[in-house]
Amino acid sequence: MKKVRLCIASDRPAVCQALARRLESLPCIELVGNSGRAEEVLAITQRAGCDVVLQVREPESGLDQSALFLRLVDSTMAPPATLVVQADLTRRADVLTLLGSGVKNIVSALDDADAVAQAVLMAHMGIGSLSPRAMDVMWGSWRAAPRAVDEVRHSVDEIRHSLSRRELEVLRLYLAGVPISKIARDTGRSVNTVSAQKKSLMRKMNVQDHVQLVAMSIQYGLV
Repeated sequence: MKKVRLCIASDRPAVCQALARRLESLPCIELVGNSGRAEEVLAITQRAGCDVVLQVREPESGLDQSALFLRLVDSTMAPPATLVVQADLTRRADVLTLLGSGVKNIVSALDDADAVAQAVLMAHMGIGSLSPRAMDVMWGSWRAAPRAVDEVRHSVDEIRHSLSRRELEVLRLYLAGVPISKIARDTGRSVNTVSAQKKSLMRKMNVQDHVQLVAMSIQYGLV
């Protein structure tokens, strides 16, 4: 199995060392560097052929809204590596803030090394993920039990194939903040048709509200 090349971004040396010890022992991950300075992390991603950056978000950390973070979530350019963010998540708003800023792979500071490794692997495959602890914060008992990467990938393929081209179009426009009425005008459909397509795709994805729709769309790699 080809190893995923990982760089850890944290301005707390003790955090870097602890994570490095935990993750270096896993056969699927190769640690190519760690640093607390955004410029150094970007240099590592370009020099060492890094696949994934694990950014550890700490209160008042200079890395949280640095050029590193903004570049890794900028969808208008090809980022040098995929981003996983590990943060102290205590409220649903903490998770929603990260999702809203463009982060698609989120891990809680309370998750174990296996959960971090799974997030790294899924990020490398282009699949969004919320860790077990992050999902507990988001939904409590609503969430399904955690699944293996292969099982999630199979589920992703099933969901993608179950949605029609028009449903996917409605989903992406809706998640981009376009109102249903404007989607109808732009696509030449009636408001009732677009609303029905939105309800249909939510049923297929087994979600009940907007929050679940956003999170599961990321989980299924649809955005």
